[in-house]
Amino acid sequence: MRFTTKDMDIFFSDFAVSITPTTWGTGVFSGVFDRDFVDLDEISRESPYFIAEDADVPSSAASGDLFTIDSVNYKLVDIQIYESGVKRIVLADV
Repeated sequence: MRFTTKDMDIFFSDFAVSITPTTWGTGVFSGVFDRDFVDLDEISRESPYFIAEDADVPSSAASGDLFTIDSVNYKLVDIQIYESGVKRIVLADV
């Protein structure tokens, strides 16, 4: 099932949390945070991640970038396409 823009608006308004990127030079934005199994380097493993709209993820985003979510610090491990217009940012605990 493909998400429509309307579906994504509802998804983000119902489940989003505040995400503070500490190395992107941008302000706080909303994304959906979770911890579940993700595929990374051909291995499935449990990892924290958040889902964000493409517009909130700068083209300069890179491995090692830092975030604070619910007073916990994380670093970026990978950026994956989740749906059209949406990215999954795979994280690791710092």
